[in-house]
Amino acid sequence: MAAFNGMIHGGASQFVSAMYEELLGSGLNVDAYVDKKIASKTLLMGFGQRTYNRILNCWDPRVEKMYAILTDESFDFPEIAAYREAAIKLIERVSNDEFFKKRNLTPNPDLFNCIFYKLFGAPREMNTCMLALGRIAGWIANFIEHSKDGYPLTRPCDMTLF
Repeated sequence: MAAFNGMIHGGASQFVSAMYEELLGSGLNVDAYVDKKIASKTLLMGFGQRTYNRILNCWDPRVEKMYAILTDESFDFPEIAAYREAAIKLIERVSNDEFFKKRNLTPNPDLFNCIFYKLFGAPREMNTCMLALGRIAGWIANFIEHSKDGYPLTRPCDMTLF
């Protein structure tokens, strides 16, 4: 879990949650918030993804699924309505802003996962833990596959054994 700490990886979801709180506290003034981030040259959390930003106009498939759920009208949960509105406004602003277009910054999963965590009742301080919990099944499956096949434990990107 400690490996997931920090602003840019696992801890990012907590920073996105804080961003939503700040936005909601300002009356959802997304333009002023984004302009301030650009002027101060600080990160706009919830945007940018190492792999998918390299492909023009390509969204992370996880983001596409979460966005589809959050924008589905049958997914109606009043307790997260303001967060959903903030996320949609942020996407609209970033998608139409030349500063972000030049950098091909698209939403990343943290823009949405913290909204789902809030819906589940998890406090913001548990966002990193929730991220790790979601990955445990994959880590265990990877361990079992390698154990059955007789391979030594490998890292996901270590394809030299295959």
